[in-house]
Parts: sequence; structure tokens; C-alpha cells
Amino acid sequence: MALTAEEQIELIKFQNPQLLEAESLDKAKELLTSEFIKRSEVAKDETISGQIIGSRMGKAETFLNQVASKHGIEWNDAVKTGKIEDKIAYGFETIAKQLIEKDELIKGKGGDEFKAKLESEYKGKIDKLTTELQEKNSLLEDNKKRYEDLSLNIKAKEKDSLIAREMHQARSTFAISPDAKPLEIKGFESMIKDKYQFDTTEEGGVIVKLKETGKQIPSPKAMDAFMSIAEVLQTEAESSGIIAKSPAAGKKIGTFAPQPITPTAPTAAAKRVSPRAMGGATV
Repeated sequence: MALTAEEQIELIKFQNPQLLEAESLDKAKELLTSEFIKRSEVAKDETISGQIIGSRMGKAETFLNQVASKHGIEWNDAVKTGKIEDKIAYGFETIAKQLIEKDELIKGKGGDEFKAKLESEYKGKIDKLTTELQEKNSLLEDNKKRYEDLSLNIKAKEKDSLIAREMHQARSTFAISPDAKPLEIKGFESMIKDKYQFDTTEEGGVIVKLKETGKQIPSPKAMDAFMSIAEVLQTEAESSGIIAKSPAAGKKIGTFAPQPITPTAPTAAAKRVSPRAMGGATV
């Protein structure tokens, strides 16, 4: 049951009371969209994603500055205003240079006692700094991977949702015979899952391919076209003998999940190429 008018007003007050003071419906929509963003759109908003990554990188750089200062490493002007990767590289180069200088000093001075003293004084510090830098670099890589995984997960869910909507719309274009047995309908659904794959295009469309060939299916109705989801489902329903003979007849069929093509990242747009040139298989 839908919300009553009073409940709708109460919901608006809870979410953003300023909406009720808007001069018009357009102003209210503008106010709402300026303050709220869908979770699925977060990865697409460069401002928000930039703030997340920027915050993590800022904390990492502060930590790196503290470690460098603790161990007597001073950034030059170029490194100070550069990227965090430049600072990490400069830190290791400085340590290597110090080791070379100490080694040359040892060779000039001679004496095992002096060498032992230098090793005792600096080795522990160098090992500790190296370990800390490696741990921080590992943390940065982990944060980067988490963000990339989040972006891929959002894209995969958007893709699956688009395919599901297209499947539902395609299924509504024909009716199943009222005489079709549940076992026959179940067999039809299983056959669709086993035989076909579904994928999205960069233009926001959905295409269907044979699993056996990995190619789209040439349309029997047009030379330079491929079969749509609706054509594939209807053709298979007719072959299975479960489609209604009369448009007015029929019963609802159970839903079945499409089998998307891997990898989940959106594929390149399917170009309209002659099936003869493609050499694709037919159903």
C-alpha cells in the first residue's frame, strides 16, 4: 500500500524540511539532487572519489614526513612539492648515499672498532625506516585495490540490473501457453541459461550470444542485424512448444537469471556487421 499524503509530507520533513519551502517543484528537485547522490553513482563522481583517495594519500604523506624527519632526511624543494612516490624514492636514495659515504669513511679510517660502531649506530635505524616505508607502501596499494574493487563491483551491479530489465521486457512480448506444463517451462528456462550469454554495450544496450561460439546470432529477418533477446526467447519458446497460439492466451512464466559474459567490465560496443562477414552460427 502506497504512503498517504500525510506520510509523504512527514517523510519529506524527515529527509530535508527545506524541500517544503521551495518556490516550485523544479526548485525542490534541484535542492534534493544537489545534496544527495545515489550509492551507485559515487564512483562516477570525481569530486567524491577524489576526496576519498586524497584523504588517504594526505595521511600517508604526513606519516612519511614524520618518519623522514625522525631519521634526519630533509626533502629538497623539488621533492617537497612533488608526489609521495618521489619522496619514497628520494628517501631510499638518501639512505643509499649515506651508506656509501660511511663505507668510504670506513675505508679511509680503517679499523674494525670504528666500522663496528657505525654499523651499530645506523643499521638498526636504516632497517626500521626501510620496514616502515615498505609497510606504508603496502597500505597505499591495498587502499588503491579496495577503491578499484568498489568501482568494478558497482559497474557489475549496474550491468546485471540492465540485463535483468531487458530480459523482463523481452519476456513480456509473448505469452506462454496455458497448457504448458511446469516441467516444460522449467526445461525452457534451463535451456536458455545453458545455451546463451548476455552482455551490455557501451551505448547501454544488451546483446545475446551463443555460448558455443561466443558470437551474436544473425537475424533471419534482416541481413545486417543480429537477433534481439525477445527474438531469441520467442524462437526458443516456439521450438519448445510452450508458446501460446493466441495472443490473448497464456500464463506467466517464472523468472530466470541471465548468464552474463565474463569479464564483468563493460565490453566494446557491438558494431552492426553483416552476419555473412562474421561467419556466425545460427540457432
